[in-house]
Amino acid sequence: MQFLKTKVRGPDKWMALKIDMEKAYDRVEWEFLFQIMQNLGFCDKWMTWIKSCVTTVHFSVLLNGTQYGYFQPQRGIRQGDPLSPLLFAIYTEGFAAKISQEVASSSLHDLRIHRSAPPLSHLFFADDSYLFLRASIPECATLLQLLTNYEIVSGQKVNLHKSAVCVSANVSSQELQAISSFLGVSVLQAEDKYLGLPSQVGRSKSLTFQFIEEALAARIRNWKAKSLSLAGKEVVIKAIGAAGPIYAMSAFRLPKETCRRCNGQLSKYWWAGQDKERGIHWISWSALCQSKFTGGLGFRDFNRFNIALLTKQAWRILHNPTSHLARIYKARYHPTRDFLDATAGSRPSWAWQGILEGLNLLKRGLRWQVGDGSNIRTLQDIWIPSTPPSCPTLKPGAPSCPMFVSDLICPSSKMWRKDLVESLFTPSCVNLILSIPLPAFHMNDRLIWHYSPSGLFTVKTGYQLLSSEHNLLHPPAILPFDNKFWKLLWNLPLPPKLKFFLWRVVRGFLPLQTVLFSKTLASDMICPICDTDAESFSHCFFDCRVATGLWRLAASEELRSFLAGLTPDDAWKQLFFGMNLSKSAIADVVFILWRIWKARCWSVHGRIQYLPPALFRQMQRQVQEWREAEQTRPAIPRCRNRQAPAQLSARMNHGGFEGNLPHPDTINVWFDGAAKRDQGGSVGFVGFQVSGMVLFAFGKAYDGLSDPFIMECLALRDALQWCLMSQPSLRGVRIVVASAVLGVAIDLTWSGSNTLRSALTLGSEPRLGLRIRNIEI
Repeated sequence: MQFLKTKVRGPDKWMALKIDMEKAYDRVEWEFLFQIMQNLGFCDKWMTWIKSCVTTVHFSVLLNGTQYGYFQPQRGIRQGDPLSPLLFAIYTEGFAAKISQEVASSSLHDLRIHRSAPPLSHLFFADDSYLFLRASIPECATLLQLLTNYEIVSGQKVNLHKSAVCVSANVSSQELQAISSFLGVSVLQAEDKYLGLPSQVGRSKSLTFQFIEEALAARIRNWKAKSLSLAGKEVVIKAIGAAGPIYAMSAFRLPKETCRRCNGQLSKYWWAGQDKERGIHWISWSALCQSKFTGGLGFRDFNRFNIALLTKQAWRILHNPTSHLARIYKARYHPTRDFLDATAGSRPSWAWQGILEGLNLLKRGLRWQVGDGSNIRTLQDIWIPSTPPSCPTLKPGAPSCPMFVSDLICPSSKMWRKDLVESLFTPSCVNLILSIPLPAFHMNDRLIWHYSPSGLFTVKTGYQLLSSEHNLLHPPAILPFDNKFWKLLWNLPLPPKLKFFLWRVVRGFLPLQTVLFSKTLASDMICPICDTDAESFSHCFFDCRVATGLWRLAASEELRSFLAGLTPDDAWKQLFFGMNLSKSAIADVVFILWRIWKARCWSVHGRIQYLPPALFRQMQRQVQEWREAEQTRPAIPRCRNRQAPAQLSARMNHGGFEGNLPHPDTINVWFDGAAKRDQGGSVGFVGFQVSGMVLFAFGKAYDGLSDPFIMECLALRDALQWCLMSQPSLRGVRIVVASAVLGVAIDLTWSGSNTLRSALTLGSEPRLGLRIRNIEI
């Protein structure tokens, strides 16, 4: 659409026709669908399965809540069925084939935005489609005849009221009116959308994306702030509020003002009291977006989240350069440059500008993973695994540096040439270089995302990088509690709403009279229950008559007296870490505080006075109900089974495998690896026969490596190499992983992936007959 908008000169005039199929799923003819599948080469067995899914549907009608009738349709596929969009995509292949035939015969002409760009004749997504052709009456007539034939054969029907036409800027208004009248469709307006996104982005970006703000505001109006606790609001904001605009934010860069207003709407909803009350905003939305383990609540900032989503698109373009989108962008904006070196170019689209902003973030975390080093320039490319990743630094007076990293690797031993590395680079760089594991076999260098364990970019790690950069520029408030404190708080055995109550108490966000008076929101500081002293934290929860009575009934008078004499921050530190209390005991204290606060709120707002015995019974009932509910919750099965050493010894003769005994020449190998920061690592393995006789044992130290996963991979690789080299009569190897690190590494970390691939390459030797089992000690 950007091409049509900027096409102001030239003899070729182009148009895009947006067509909508009327009740597209309901009009699908089964026989036509099955014929298309047969022509595409689907096997009979697969087609039988699809026929069973499509033709065995039955319907009934609900009338006033009562079910009537029972009938079987003769056409159509079900809305909401996950299979239906895929079947409809197959269904439209017939139409796509006819378009291609017309293009081949020059009756229609497909669009090319650049000489090197792939041709574009149509875009299909379910029942919403775009067709591209020259803006001329003859081609429009050919297209109308094509659509008419398609309707007759397939049963589909074009909805002219929802269809629209858009032309290039060099088409006159008279020609546009003639084409629109001939086709019987309206002219595409700037506010029209395709797949829920703007078809055109005008000068005012805020106006273009105003629909996102309006949709979010409509959602918030439907949420009942009064009936939800803070825990419920958190779920609503994270699962619905921040997730709603993801689709649009993955395609376009939202204006900063739009992001700010969306943040403001969610912040207002979070702090709102009653339905129409604004509530006290105790801290900013930016502070709420801090991690839960640093005192925030882990909400998402729209602006940073938008950039992280666009970075995901840039990652996809980088790793899928042959995709249609990547080829179009390359032809239009960087025909002679690599994607990483792309610039905005001339009159860039808003979507491309968003991709470039994501690319900017991507380049801050990209790093080369060393394979054979032949594609990595030693001083120009980023390949040092520092944080952030960087190029190596030469030390003063260093000799001439090799052009490529492959020259720093010994080709025979596949190890770093330590003397050369130490003579070239600074000591900090030397340690980092020597910590990079090298594959035992040829592997290509590859670009990875440094901040993800797997080396693949994720929106989560991109957002975390943006947040850390934001905190460097705008440091958050320094709290007197560390990560350990917050982790314990959020992991206490409490109902979610009590955890949020505890968070508010710790952060000082309760509307006590002293706090309200300091904010000029109250006329005095007197406690509303006892009318004697100022209502501070200590008075409200420890010294007020209701509080002292409840503490006494809960048999915690000594604890009350101790905590009452401390400042709030010191009280929490002592409660969490200074008194050696269990999580359950800390939770009991929070239940007491919660009941005191509820009694205070009932007294202030409901004018209801509860005596301590009644409060104590309410607290006991709440604690009992919560713990009974926790006991009835189904346990989540663990993926690893811990076994006693005696069990391991009993199974050791079988190499950790149940079943029949293996061949007598099979070797069972146990291996492990360990590492300690700044002291390197070591590996070891032992091989024994099925009878239990030890055949060999081996240990080796590795300098500069401190990653446990790398050591596990090296131990496996060395064990397999030893078996191949020293055991000529070998008939099979059964590997037992005597640790958890390698066994749970489902997504390979970039640090050890090359080493593990080398090990698995060795394990593919037919003579090994490799089998691996993980046992955790």
